[in-house]
Formats: sequence, C-alpha cells, structure tokens
Amino acid sequence: MVTMTTAVLFMGLLKTVTMKFRKLAPFCLALAIAGCDESAETIDPGKSQLLTFKVDTSYETSKTDDWLVLFNTDGSVLEWTPFETSQTYQIETTKALTGGTIGVAVLRYLGEGADKYYNNVIYLNIAPGKVFTLYP
Repeated sequence: MVTMTTAVLFMGLLKTVTMKFRKLAPFCLALAIAGCDESAETIDPGKSQLLTFKVDTSYETSKTDDWLVLFNTDGSVLEWTPFETSQTYQIETTKALTGGTIGVAVLRYLGEGADKYYNNVIYLNIAPGKVFTLYP
C-alpha cells in the first residue's frame, strides 16, 4: 500500500529525475512502490559504505545508458550513478539509512524516438557493504 508520505517522496523524486535525467522517469514508480515499508528503523547518518558494485567484462554497456540507483526501504533514493563495463564502484552516502537494508535498481535505456527500450531490474533487502557483481 502506498502511503501519503511515499507518494510525496515519489513526486519530489519524479520532479528531480525528470528535470535532470528524463530517461529514468519511467522507473521512478517502480522504485517508490518497491521500497514501501512502514516499520523502518533509522540508522544514524554519516558517511557510510552502501555497496561495492562491480560490472563484469561480459556485461555490454557501449550501446545503452546504464544507471545504478540505491534506495532506502521507504523508497527514498540514497545515491545513483551511471556505470560502464569492467568498472568497480564504491558507493557511499551521507544520507540516513532506514530499515537496515537497501534496494538496488539497475536501469538500462536504449533507443531514440519511437524505438525506446527500457530494462529495469530491482534487488531488495541487500545488506549495506555487500559486494555486488553484475553479470548479463
């Protein structure tokens, strides 16, 4: 069930994302719905390691726009970054982590005009600090 707080967060996120990254807007709804949790505990903010994200050499990114989005159990976005093949990213945040786990969304965009393709994969209940390797 989507609460009023989640809906407000979603609208703010949608405005930010569509202004800066119009290609990601179709995925915002999935992030807001996937992260709803009323019983979340809050972990003190400070710079914390969210994830070590590795992209395998076999994961092709040369013809797509690829993004990694990390979010709280309440659906609020913690960090996002574009990514490329054969790279390793240390994702950190200063935002408060709620619930003790994070969600990870891998977003892909390909195409122009009428030939637009989107792919969205969401992983939930990921422990902060985990090493996460992306394969095709």
